[in-house]
Amino acid sequence: MIRAVYRSLICMHPPEFREHFAEEMLWIFDECSQGQHLGLLTDGFASLIRQWALRSGLWKLRAASMISILLTFSCVYSLQASLAGAFRRGKARLRLLTEQKSEKFRSWPLAE
Repeated sequence: MIRAVYRSLICMHPPEFREHFAEEMLWIFDECSQGQHLGLLTDGFASLIRQWALRSGLWKLRAASMISILLTFSCVYSLQASLAGAFRRGKARLRLLTEQKSEKFRSWPLAE
């Protein structure tokens, strides 16, 4: 029963990996004692995940996603900082303009 599970685990590996290592993995499984089978099953499952992640190019997708996220955050931060500076400068200009207009308004003879 455990051998059938281990064999199906090997069958789920990528074809290139199976061609090179399937017979050797089964031979090692057959040579081990019953107490070591759980460790081999765990190792086989870890190998399955590792092989598909490396062979399928999943790591490239993950790396590209991380780079995209970092670039997006840096772009958003830069845009936010630029807009904040523009708003600060805009408020200062607006304050200056309103002060100038109020001085002009006070200088009118009808304003008093």
